[in-house]
Amino acid sequence: MDPKSICIFARPMSRPRVLVAILLVATACLGCDDLDGRASNRKANRLFRETHFVDAAALYENALGKVKDDRIEYNIGLAYSRIFRGGSTELVLLAEKGDSVCSTLPGVQYTTRSVCVKIKVEEEDRAYPGCKKQEDCPSSAICKEKIELCALDNASLAKLSSSHLTKWISTQAPDDEIKKSVKAQQEVIDKTEAERTKYEEAAEAARDQVTGKFKDKGAYEDAMQKKTALEEELKVLKEQVEETRLKFTIRDLMTNMLVDASLFDQALAYWDAEHQARPMDFEAMGKLAGINLKSGNYRKAIEWYLTIADKVPEESNKVVAFSSVGNVAWSKLNSKTLLPEESMDLADIGIGALQKASALAPKNLGYYRLQVALYNFRAVQQGVSWSSFIDRASGEDLKGLSAVVSGKAKAPAPGTPAPPDDKKPDDKKPDDKKAPAEKPGKPAKAGKQKAGG
Repeated sequence: MDPKSICIFARPMSRPRVLVAILLVATACLGCDDLDGRASNRKANRLFRETHFVDAAALYENALGKVKDDRIEYNIGLAYSRIFRGGSTELVLLAEKGDSVCSTLPGVQYTTRSVCVKIKVEEEDRAYPGCKKQEDCPSSAICKEKIELCALDNASLAKLSSSHLTKWISTQAPDDEIKKSVKAQQEVIDKTEAERTKYEEAAEAARDQVTGKFKDKGAYEDAMQKKTALEEELKVLKEQVEETRLKFTIRDLMTNMLVDASLFDQALAYWDAEHQARPMDFEAMGKLAGINLKSGNYRKAIEWYLTIADKVPEESNKVVAFSSVGNVAWSKLNSKTLLPEESMDLADIGIGALQKASALAPKNLGYYRLQVALYNFRAVQQGVSWSSFIDRASGEDLKGLSAVVSGKAKAPAPGTPAPPDDKKPDDKKPDDKKAPAEKPGKPAKAGKQKAGG
């Protein structure tokens, strides 16, 4: 039955009947809204798949006005992220004034431009390249001069996207549960990978790798069949991991948009709330450090990296945090925008952090080399002075240590006298007979060590 027919009354009713009818009409209208909203969402999904993101966003907005569903929040947030133009400061042109898109999308502004407009508007192609004459446009478009178009800037698009994505994120499972699920899924993947490798090796064993002839064709075909089946299984398992991790992926997408649009306060506010909820979480602190660094607040970034090194239990994360401080220090010093006192202080912080990184990961040559660079920077800042000589000497010592760690230290030349012994000489007189001179032997080769850490 058509729900609209409920609204038509053929004859007068008593008061109780009127109340019942009103309730029925209200319920039917709510049902209509829900159906219309979900129909709009389905159509928007189709347009999204066809990359018509502007029209998809307008339909998602229409759907959200009629039905509340966190999946639609996700869809519209993703649509706005696709309209967003990373790295651009230009307005994103959406549609001609009067188009339903302009009245549906919130916060639009209007601009007058001369642009190429598609002749067949039903194609829902919202590209509007600039033009001065018809020859500037493809044959499928006409050059319209000085027409009004609705538009959104990147900051508005980032805010719209993040507001919807944040609502969707809030409905997802806690981080710890997701990480636990991902870990379990990864264990299954590792076992399946091992099985796949086993059958791959079995297939290789059943075939001569030089001539290509089969030693056992049946065994080869069986192994290849099982290997192929496991590869298909792995594909599904990896897709499941991506699905499980979707909250993390979307959170990163949202953060990158806000940072790209220079909405640092909004990004910091989000991750500060995440940090308050999970004070020991490495990711939240790392995001706060990275966002501050992007915003130009390098001091706050260093503070967060040092907080990570102090709080997180994992040694590998501590190393990353300390080395990040060293990299930030060198990058800022190399920009040559600081006063001498600030430079010296920052160099000291960087050297101190890198010394701790080297202590935790002594085989990583990069940490020694970066210390050398910072010592040399300090030496230059101090001019001709004893402090300058000390810094240069410290740098040379680190170069030598780095050479030893990398296995490239020069062996002593044949016949080079050994260093003096610290032991006291005995009281015996030296023997008159001279000891035969030792024949120089081949110097031992220094073993190569991989950089680790």
